[in-house]
Amino acid sequence: MNCRKITLKNNTSNVQVYRYQECSDLIIINESEIRPNQIKTIWPITGTFSSAAIDSLTIIEDVVFPLTPVPTRTTTPTPKQTLGLTQTPTNTITPSITPTITPTPSPTYSLGVFNTYSTDVVEFSGLTFVNTSYNTTFGSFPLLSGQYLYGDVIPNSGVEIYAGITDDLSSNYQIEVYQNGSLITTSTPGPGTGTFYVTGPITINSGDNIKIYLTDF
Repeated sequence: MNCRKITLKNNTSNVQVYRYQECSDLIIINESEIRPNQIKTIWPITGTFSSAAIDSLTIIEDVVFPLTPVPTRTTTPTPKQTLGLTQTPTNTITPSITPTITPTPSPTYSLGVFNTYSTDVVEFSGLTFVNTSYNTTFGSFPLLSGQYLYGDVIPNSGVEIYAGITDDLSSNYQIEVYQNGSLITTSTPGPGTGTFYVTGPITINSGDNIKIYLTDF
């Protein structure tokens, strides 16, 4: 399964919509909005991105994500045969296979921002898990619109989640939390800057997928 990183811009004065299938959790996103002059980055499975207004959208970047090198294989056959009074055939085949593959991140949790206006200054500045811990494996803070951060959480019960928010324009926003693709809570701490309680206590099992989104509200 190939995934892509697509950055697009709405050059019209109207809100446009598009659909795609999310690479990280296979969720199908229908009628996702992009506002006039807004720039968004998405990570779809190859071939799933489409829009009825495709001519109104500028594709700024469209690359394979993540890049996966092609494995190289080296085969060195060395047959040797000596004929004389005594025939002694010697056949030596030495195959050497050296694949180099970059694995796709398989997160226990992911943190992302989407559907934010291009003029807003609202971003994730940090993340805290109470009664457990996590290691960041892809991305970093602060987290801007269209960016994602992946990591691994140690499974535990009674887990509470707090999110640090930077909100310079005091805009209204909300935080959505999904566990294994299902929405488990929506909080509206905005407007304002600070560290806000998101959800808890919840139980995170081994292999669970936790996604936390920041959206305009």
